[in-house]
Amino acid sequence: MDFELSYIPLNRSEQQLKVQELDGEVARVYSYLKHRDDLIRLPQPIYSMTFSFYCRKNSEIEISHWSDLDNTDLRIDVRRGMAFIDEELKKYDIRGDLVKLNTTEQGLNRLKMDRSDVFIDNKISVEPYLLNDQYDFRHYLYESGIAETLDIHLYLHKRHEAIIPQINEVVIDLSSEQYFERCIWKVVGR
Repeated sequence: MDFELSYIPLNRSEQQLKVQELDGEVARVYSYLKHRDDLIRLPQPIYSMTFSFYCRKNSEIEISHWSDLDNTDLRIDVRRGMAFIDEELKKYDIRGDLVKLNTTEQGLNRLKMDRSDVFIDNKISVEPYLLNDQYDFRHYLYESGIAETLDIHLYLHKRHEAIIPQINEVVIDLSSEQYFERCIWKVVGR
């Protein structure tokens, strides 16, 4: 069975899947199915993703749990299309600005330039920027705390229901070889 794996921004991939330009999405959290009745979640997670809170080193702000954001005037940035983060933030009284950005780099730059107080994103997207001297983020920013670690699943359109068992077997094999993690590291530049 042949397949093509490509990186598409979250919102765009969601729209393309709705109009059946795509067959599925590779990297969505378990709860994504709540938003989509046209998809099937494969039972085998492809990997686990850690979401973290990032702050400026000189800010005295420490966020180690979602509840630390409650009843604050903190300026919070998140990447557009991350429904899990949106759902979590709705549980709290966020009085400061909440800005949705297109890229991880935008979030890190805004944090570095003191245009936000907290940036929430997944570690797999942020780490390459913190480790690369070209960006100089690690001298200004740090991971304040881990928000959550979630299993990430592959979702396919329901029109592929008949082949889900075979695809799940392939996912199990590829996961044991860390195929999906290697693909993601390749996309984020590691």
